[in-house]
Amino acid sequence: MVVVEAEAKLEAVDLEAFYGAERVLKRLRIPLVQGAVTAVIGPSGSGKTTLLRCLSRMHELTSGARVQGAVLLDGMNIYDPAVDASAVRRRVATIAAKPNPFPSMSVRENVLSGLTLSGIRAQDAESIVESCLHEVGLWDQIKDRLRIPATALSTVEQQQLCIARSLALRPEVILLDEPCSVLDPMATARIEDLMHDLRERYTLGIATHSMQQAARVSDHVAFVLSGELIEYSDTDRLFTRPSDVRTEDYLTGRFG
Repeated sequence: MVVVEAEAKLEAVDLEAFYGAERVLKRLRIPLVQGAVTAVIGPSGSGKTTLLRCLSRMHELTSGARVQGAVLLDGMNIYDPAVDASAVRRRVATIAAKPNPFPSMSVRENVLSGLTLSGIRAQDAESIVESCLHEVGLWDQIKDRLRIPATALSTVEQQQLCIARSLALRPEVILLDEPCSVLDPMATARIEDLMHDLRERYTLGIATHSMQQAARVSDHVAFVLSGELIEYSDTDRLFTRPSDVRTEDYLTGRFG
């Protein structure tokens, strides 16, 4: 069941994804509501990461991968042949599960790297660095260490830095693929608090194996099983009154 109560910023419509002849997503319709966090849950191999990659036009970068259907960003199909994929990827940022700062660059250079690689000349680089690090709650901690290698930061600081790097490009949507999978509970809490703050200014989507995390951080939840959308609704409704027995079985640990 899909229940949409607010306007979607980004929406998969009859979305199918393939690796060669193998179909891994099956006619999904999942909206990401403006200014909210949408969690995608499901067992390993259910298609969560592939979905996020399709929403940001990253899926097609894999050899043999292709997409059918549409993904609408403010009503525009990002897979229309006239749409610039690079422009989409600037508007829809993706954060990987494992922090991946550029190891040969300093903290400062990492924040600015997306602009540099996109050929965008920063008019006020220092202001951008400070603003982005403030947004992710890092500025006060590392403002005196901007020239150190990014890999010298702690794991959670590296993940915050990767989010700051994406913010420099002024995205409208941020997709996080298991962003806390390598973090301890205290570091996880920092990233979850950050997601809570960011949703006031961005539309967020998160793929997570943790149902507890989905319950804590999200406003809406999509349960995906074997590439099929089983249920989508607001978080409280899905966790307390699921409409599909398969959702209830997954939530209660009968499988997955």
